[in-house]
Amino acid sequence: MKKTGRFFAVTSMIVCCCCTATVFISYIKRSNIRMFCLGPFFLAAAIVLYIALKRCEKKLTKKRVRLIFAFFCLILLALQILFVRYLYYNYEMVDPKITGEFAKRFVMGEDLGSIKESYRIYAAKYPNAWGMIYLQIPFFALWKLFTGGVSIYAGQTFNVILIQLSVIMTFLTGERIFKLNSQRLFCGIISELMPVMLLYTPFFHSDTAGMIFVSCTLYFLTLAVKEKSKTKSVVYALIASLFIALGNTVKGSIAIILISVMIFFVLKMGVKRGAI
Repeated sequence: MKKTGRFFAVTSMIVCCCCTATVFISYIKRSNIRMFCLGPFFLAAAIVLYIALKRCEKKLTKKRVRLIFAFFCLILLALQILFVRYLYYNYEMVDPKITGEFAKRFVMGEDLGSIKESYRIYAAKYPNAWGMIYLQIPFFALWKLFTGGVSIYAGQTFNVILIQLSVIMTFLTGERIFKLNSQRLFCGIISELMPVMLLYTPFFHSDTAGMIFVSCTLYFLTLAVKEKSKTKSVVYALIASLFIALGNTVKGSIAIILISVMIFFVLKMGVKRGAI
């Protein structure tokens, strides 16, 4: 178990750092060469963080880890608010412009038939657009209820909430996977400070909206695997399947998780039990 846990932790760290470097440099410099050059520095920073947390293992209690994680959540939230306010994106060029406009027009009382007709071609090309729309409509309705209208900040605020929830669920999943508090805290900090969490904040996007379904799926799958009661294990697995189904309507690639889950259960329990 120690070797498996160490391998999983190191592998996850490398993958997270590579993703971090890729997203960060591609957004800031638009240069693949610089991305590959700076990637090792991000990896080195993560390794230093991991080693530092390991050395502080004796001082890290479960309560202290959660307090530190909450502090980083506040840092993430502050950066998100700043980016929403000051970081400029060409809103006309991203899909939330279309799906957000659809949800806004519906909430503001326009005829549903006429709205659907104007988005018919786009929705046929991108089926997950409907999932995005259905996610936004209830929140936009609440926004209208309290403000009297729906501004561009409605979608951005919703995206901030979804990202924060996704990070929290990732941390809770890490608590159930890793035994050491240093590993749990490392998982939380890495998930919070990945640039994709920050740079995608200014607009509502399927890439970030879909992450909440992934983190919730992993959380309930972890509970299903670790649960000793067969009844509860099945219930957790069904809840995880529900998140996969809902997430698939927002981001089609989330269906890949279902294949991964099937492979995992077959390898863990055998073909007969795993298939069931």
